[in-house]
Amino acid sequence: MKRWILVAAIALVIGLGATVLTVKLSKPTVDLKDGAAIWIEGNSSLKRFYLNATRVSIENEMDNSDSKLKTLTSLILNKKGRKLTVNIPVEGLKSGDPNMDQSAYEKLKFKNFPDIVFTMGDYVVKAYPGSHTTYALLVSGKLKIAGVEREVVLEPTMVIGLGGIKIYGSQDVYQKDYGIAPYSVALVMTADNKIVVHYMAELGAEVIKKFKRP
Repeated sequence: MKRWILVAAIALVIGLGATVLTVKLSKPTVDLKDGAAIWIEGNSSLKRFYLNATRVSIENEMDNSDSKLKTLTSLILNKKGRKLTVNIPVEGLKSGDPNMDQSAYEKLKFKNFPDIVFTMGDYVVKAYPGSHTTYALLVSGKLKIAGVEREVVLEPTMVIGLGGIKIYGSQDVYQKDYGIAPYSVALVMTADNKIVVHYMAELGAEVIKKFKRP
């Protein structure tokens, strides 16, 4: 078994990718060739808002004991991902508005629980009908926010092409499920309970080539 430690900005799926996203108040524009990104989208009575994860660490372990599986793609498709832990430092979430950032940190109880943590349990790979390059993933695991851990199932899409591997998806998260009271300002603004976590990543051909075994 060989251990691979990746530092990235995404990989809620298989533990792949890396980048830092430019902080914006508007929806991020991401070129997947640059790596990856995670951002949180929410809505309020005044406007939509975004928090970008500027720092993420990922610990991933893959079982490559089967000598017949010589590439990263074959390991993923044959369910050789053994371990995936994703840590998002709360103070690495940025909206572009320092006041909003501080309010978010306090809501997330960052002093006692400095990280948002996803731990993968298992995953299933299913090819889309009639396609040899596009796959649906079902990734089960546990998500811990503000000290509260709950089971979740992610449903990203994986596309394999000549340029590399792309993984993307989104996950609805309800703040009250994690003991978080949605942000509000009396008589001015209230935020929705639901937020959406978006994730996108690309492993380019060069990264995959480096992984390939002799």
